Amino acid sequence: MIHLRDLPLPSTAQREIRALLTVGSPPYVSLYMPLQRTWNGSQHDQTLLRTLTETAHRALRDRGLSSDTPDALLTPLHEFQNTPETWPTDANGLVLFAAQGHHAVFPLPTAPEASVHVDERYHIRPLWDMLAVDGTFFVLGLAKGGVKLFRGSRHAMTSIPLSDIPTSLEEATQYDDPSSTLGYHTRAQTFGGGTSSVRAARYFGQEDNRTNVKDQILQFFRQLDNGVQEEMNKHVPRPPLILAGIDYLQGLYRKASSYDPLLLQGIDGPAIGGPSSQDWNENALHEEGWTIAADYFNAERQTAVQRHEQLQGTTPHLTAATLSTVVPAAVHGRVDTLFVPLHTEAWGQFDPHRHAMTIRDENESAPTDTELYNLATASTLLSSGTVYTEASDNAKGESSIRATLRY
Repeated sequence: MIHLRDLPLPSTAQREIRALLTVGSPPYVSLYMPLQRTWNGSQHDQTLLRTLTETAHRALRDRGLSSDTPDALLTPLHEFQNTPETWPTDANGLVLFAAQGHHAVFPLPTAPEASVHVDERYHIRPLWDMLAVDGTFFVLGLAKGGVKLFRGSRHAMTSIPLSDIPTSLEEATQYDDPSSTLGYHTRAQTFGGGTSSVRAARYFGQEDNRTNVKDQILQFFRQLDNGVQEEMNKHVPRPPLILAGIDYLQGLYRKASSYDPLLLQGIDGPAIGGPSSQDWNENALHEEGWTIAADYFNAERQTAVQRHEQLQGTTPHLTAATLSTVVPAAVHGRVDTLFVPLHTEAWGQFDPHRHAMTIRDENESAPTDTELYNLATASTLLSSGTVYTEASDNAKGESSIRATLRY
């Protein structure tokens, strides 16, 4: 029986995709399908999966396999099709993988185009696109009533428990009477010649205790930062951290923290709720947090593009810009960064021993050909390179493949 698996986190995606590319043995079947989230969507989805599975069966037979082999390979997919009660209820799509010795189903956060691929490896470009344009980021909520850490991605956000460290000012400083020191006030108070906001006043206690409270907050934030960094160090590379809370608390945490990357832009306003840590609006935090994080992740991509363009002008032998040059470099582990079109396909053969590649016209492809853009993508990921998928790269909507090489 095939089992539904969790979609890899962005921080572990490359490792898990590499594992996916090394399990089982060919031929590999990859089925992508959107899901209809309507009252009668289940029947439609089952019919679509049946159609895709039948297409895969014909493709396997076209490869010259006996009828027993496709039947055995696809039986777990038929079983999954007939048990819709096991399908995810909150996904917008599915990808189903089948090979000799391996079967898996992943829920997808966005709906893919329905497609069938039978190849020498799993077709991972659409899956990688959903993960690569994503990214793990964290939001640290700072409030009088306590702090809360959230892990987010483009599609979701969830709270993360902080163990073995204090999570509130009262717990950290062991106030005898925390309410008298950090009371909830609505009257603005004067600080350093200015006027604090109403929200600031309700967090920071009475004016004559202001210095003492600030020192205790800093002490607490240093303890908190140690625990937050312990969680962050579980991820490679270290994910960006975004602060949520009033400006005063964000400023104190930045002073106490040594974490990098701690993003300069933070979250305030309606998303931070009231004075209690229980008031966080997770939907608003997710929306605002991803907007900030996406800019950070896009900056990495732009840096990679600029490096590629610079090398094209100064050391062009460290770049490749055609399918016939990128594929051999990727197969032999020479690609550091790959820019690959998401939807373009080219079928043919590549012999790594003779360095010979054949690219066939669409109407001339053979059943045993391999999809060459997917070969370049898989090979780059297997050699720990970076892959960026692209919908198009010029005004005509055309896409091309290009790579920055290691040597």
